[in-house]
Amino acid sequence: MATAAVTPTASVDFGPSGSAYVETANRFDVSVEERALVPMQIRELVIDLFANNESARPDSLLFGAVARPGLRVRKPIPLTVSQEQDNVVVSWDDADEFACGKTTGEALAEFSKNIGDLYVELNDSTVRLGKDLARVRDIMNQYIESYE
Repeated sequence: MATAAVTPTASVDFGPSGSAYVETANRFDVSVEERALVPMQIRELVIDLFANNESARPDSLLFGAVARPGLRVRKPIPLTVSQEQDNVVVSWDDADEFACGKTTGEALAEFSKNIGDLYVELNDSTVRLGKDLARVRDIMNQYIESYE
């Protein structure tokens, strides 16, 4: 039985973080050999789309995780992302807080831990805060809350 050549299809959608979401057609009229070509074609397409950009890393993102039990994010924290030598730096400009890591994921994990610890320290009723730290606490309280 002869079959007509069918070009495998794929759609690529780019999320707000610059990540690619790839969906391939689940087609039974495509031979196994043709299905094996789909990942290579998608990879080439994604490489072509990013070839003119210096980096697929976003310049900014909205962050919504705190690595501390009993705390949660009320609204997403706006972060800027930059490359400083061999490190990725994420910064929360309003609160003057930042973290760095070898990758964006490492920087975000460090930031998540740091802001959780800082939130607890700044909201400790036994600690007296100066004007600058009270300002940081007030900003953090707009974005983070305790649910214990």
